[in-house]
Amino acid sequence: MNQTISFISAMELLALCVKHGIPEELDGRILMYRAAKGEYPEGWYADDKVELAQELMNDTEGVALLIKTLEDMGVTFEPVAYVPPSFVTTEKQVKVICVCSPLRGDVEANVAKAKEYCRDITLEGNIPIASHVYCTSFLDDSVEEERQAGMRIGTFLLRFCDELRVYGDRLSEGMRAEIIKAKEFGIPVVYMNQKHI
Repeated sequence: MNQTISFISAMELLALCVKHGIPEELDGRILMYRAAKGEYPEGWYADDKVELAQELMNDTEGVALLIKTLEDMGVTFEPVAYVPPSFVTTEKQVKVICVCSPLRGDVEANVAKAKEYCRDITLEGNIPIASHVYCTSFLDDSVEEERQAGMRIGTFLLRFCDELRVYGDRLSEGMRAEIIKAKEFGIPVVYMNQKHI
């Protein structure tokens, strides 16, 4: 294993390890092997799954150890995605960025704008997450129960993001809630409109 795996593959690897008892899950946290580097000694640690997945993206030794441990148990794991070399540079790590923009009102126009924001983020070499673009393909935002379901999905996906970008000339109720959640999760909030800073 000499390639950097994607965040999705890292999460899948952690899930498989937990399923087979290596490492052990403890109250939503798991025991994970960390290769010796920098200030961290070699060993197993209890840590947050999302943080561990982000660390594993660059820890080829730790990934190799976990895969070998699984193989010794007769379990096969093959990462479904590697980080494309063009997305990894010596200057910056690819970031997962959540798009926070209005939805209610002219839903069709607002979704179109959100798609443009996603395009801009992608062309930067980062990965966009826009739950309101995704969820409106199967949920009706005008139905309160379905709107709340979409917001729950958005909050779940937000946990995997490195940054929340706020777009538009107004802050909707849903946007304000998302900004509050990002701050609770310790995720940086970047306002793309100076009006909101």
